Amino acid sequence: MFTRPILVYSNYCPHSNNFVNKLMETPLAQYFVYINVDVDPITKKRSDDFLNLKMLLAQHFNYNLNAVPTVITENGEFILKDKKGFGLSKSLYV
Repeated sequence: MFTRPILVYSNYCPHSNNFVNKLMETPLAQYFVYINVDVDPITKKRSDDFLNLKMLLAQHFNYNLNAVPTVITENGEFILKDKKGFGLSKSLYV
């Protein structure tokens, strides 16, 4: 289903930004697919990539994608999210 790990993030979440910045310092960064959850300021809509991923996870894994940062690996079977997955004190919910 997923051939590469996926990072779901928001430009408005400091934890997402910290994670993206740290990831960019490693060779692993090139293997990730990056999906931003932020609403487009012009269209006032979220990206189709995000909406499709959210629907796919709900249908195939009974998973509600509702927090950032979230990393999805192992074909969607392994999901790290928000403060539980990254040891964060707070996270942004989408």
